[in-house]
Amino acid sequence: MPKRAYWEVTQWQGKEMRNFGGCLLGVLAVALRPPDSRQVTPFKYALGCVRALIDFNLIAQYRNHTLETIAYMEEYLDRFHRMKHIFLEFRVCKPTRAQVDKQRKELRQQRAQSNMRVAPSKQRLCLDDDRDEENDLRMC
Repeated sequence: MPKRAYWEVTQWQGKEMRNFGGCLLGVLAVALRPPDSRQVTPFKYALGCVRALIDFNLIAQYRNHTLETIAYMEEYLDRFHRMKHIFLEFRVCKPTRAQVDKQRKELRQQRAQSNMRVAPSKQRLCLDDDRDEENDLRMC
């Protein structure tokens, strides 16, 4: 188990990196949930791509390499490059970032107006709902 939260790590040490890599694939598999028929192939590519990158990283940390370990590294790197295209549609470009910033600004204005009428005990629930709405807008 990692000793520190992901966002608390400013510089990754070897052991932390190995622990994180071991957790990442499992977390990603759970996060993608059982896919519907349209999502099966993209999810397989995403998991395969991440797995190849983690496997490459783990073998790259060996102190000594043989021809066999180098062959494994080449195989994992080739697999990563064959599957990485699955992430291109999620790449953030300037127009997308501008649209997200505009949506956030609008949501903040709506929150400010609606939170004035909400009891303090319910403000936390409103913030959670707002965060979910912001995530839904981002997915569109």
